[in-house]
Amino acid sequence: MGVISFFKAKKKEGIRMDAKACAAKDVLLCSTTNFRASKHAAYILTMENIPFSKHWNRIPLYLRERYHGNSELCEISINRNEYSRARRAISKLEPCFFNRLCINVI
Repeated sequence: MGVISFFKAKKKEGIRMDAKACAAKDVLLCSTTNFRASKHAAYILTMENIPFSKHWNRIPLYLRERYHGNSELCEISINRNEYSRARRAISKLEPCFFNRLCINVI
């Protein structure tokens, strides 16, 4: 069964096969406005073989005072099942980078 015929079969069954269905199990691990901190966090997660996604979101002009004038916010999301492994991996970061991350608790 080819890939195209697989999706056609799933579409006939009424099962949604899109990014939103897969992203429903993702949770936000941390966010930061610092480029170097996000780069080091992604490096640590990669070395520990933890799958993640990193998104840079624009901060509106009226909210930039809250983020100390920064124009972008980096959000690192992971699968809910990998949360405890990712928290342990992030805690291995150097304190200068770890203090720049806003860690979310689930």
